[in-house]
Amino acid sequence: MIIIYLSMLPIISPFLNKYFPHVWSCAYLNITGNPCPFCGITRDFISLIHFNFDLINTQSLVLFVFVIFEFLFRIIIIIINKKLKEKTKKLLIILDIIIHSIFISYLIIYIILFFIS
Repeated sequence: MIIIYLSMLPIISPFLNKYFPHVWSCAYLNITGNPCPFCGITRDFISLIHFNFDLINTQSLVLFVFVIFEFLFRIIIIIINKKLKEKTKKLLIILDIIIHSIFISYLIIYIILFFIS
């Protein structure tokens, strides 16, 4: 569902921005007047879809690669789930936990660095 939402984002973004500007805008930015660590991800995603790599933030690109990897990983697991042995399923679960731990660590470091600078 996230992939469908993200792929439809360039189409629905102008509509949401026009008719629901307060819902669609960043709450952190509205309250504090400062951009949050994730401000610009929508712009970066639209730039990525249009293959305009000059405007993409490096952190957003890492996020997009992770989302694509996550999507493909889930699809592969759904397809081959019945063919896997129990030991392999346990290894996949461990791999999944490790990957998500790395991603969460990356996000925490990114947020800390964002607020320090």
